[in-house]
Amino acid sequence: MALTQGDLQAIGALMDEKIAPINGRLDKVGGRLDKVDSRLDKLADSQEIIRASQKHMSERLDKLEDSQEVIKRSILYIENEQFPRIAAALEGVIGNTEKIAGHDWRISALEDKADNHSSRISILEQYAV
Repeated sequence: MALTQGDLQAIGALMDEKIAPINGRLDKVGGRLDKVDSRLDKLADSQEIIRASQKHMSERLDKLEDSQEVIKRSILYIENEQFPRIAAALEGVIGNTEKIAGHDWRISALEDKADNHSSRISILEQYAV
């Protein structure tokens, strides 16, 4: 039993009819793959932007850490070098304040004595006349 040309064409037409939905689905899959490729390209671009931003942030973090180290050294310098000097100066101010308070008391006593002497001199001047 040999197939005629018409039989082969009918079989080919049937196969084409059966394969057509598969080809349509494959075309849709191809379109979806194109969209996926496009999205992957966008993601790759976004990833590059994120990497650049991450590098920039890393550089800024390094600078911040350097600045923090400088601040730590400055604080240690102030604590070790300047605080003792400031404490000594404050002790001197406190000592001088206490001395001034003592001098104020002595000045008040001298003023009282001067007032007493002034009163006595006034009395003596009244009797001397």
